[in-house]
Amino acid sequence: MTTFLYSDPHYGHENIIKYCNRPFANAAEMDKELIKRYNSRVSDSDTVIWLGDCGFNKDKEKIRELLAKLRGKKILIRGNHDKNPGWMQSVGFDFVMESCTILIGKKYVNLCHFPYKLTTKEKIIHWFKGIKDRFNHRRFKDEGRWLIHGHVHNNMPKRTNKSINVCVDVWDYYPVPMKEIVKLMSQAKNKA
Repeated sequence: MTTFLYSDPHYGHENIIKYCNRPFANAAEMDKELIKRYNSRVSDSDTVIWLGDCGFNKDKEKIRELLAKLRGKKILIRGNHDKNPGWMQSVGFDFVMESCTILIGKKYVNLCHFPYKLTTKEKIIHWFKGIKDRFNHRRFKDEGRWLIHGHVHNNMPKRTNKSINVCVDVWDYYPVPMKEIVKLMSQAKNKA
């Protein structure tokens, strides 16, 4: 039994291919390859913690059919493109929440779709650029804990400071085994 983290596959979302420069001709090809890569790592006895943005298709039956093809127990931390918790459970997630804090080894780690709340400097930069952060109320405040998140696709590397980005776009479209997260956290500690 292995635990994986997985974020932002955006199943059925044609435009995500262009936005993130994904190497697929269309959404059907992308979905097929994402399912193949997911199932190549995940077994029925594994647990996958999804950090949001499962799919872009609002057709309940299509999402249900897609999730049924994916192995393992599925826990969802809702992203900005995910519907309400009841809807998400009805399509195949075993448990749905907004965010949580879990123990990994001896460290408490925050899990959320979104990176940490913006710093004052970042807010000022956003303000000058005319960008409004509609999701700041759903973000954790950085109080020194590690954060595992999604949302940013390939706009952030796998690790920055005490944050780990598990978007499929930076993990070659595969779910990330928890042991890889532990490895990234320990590498950061060893550099300090």
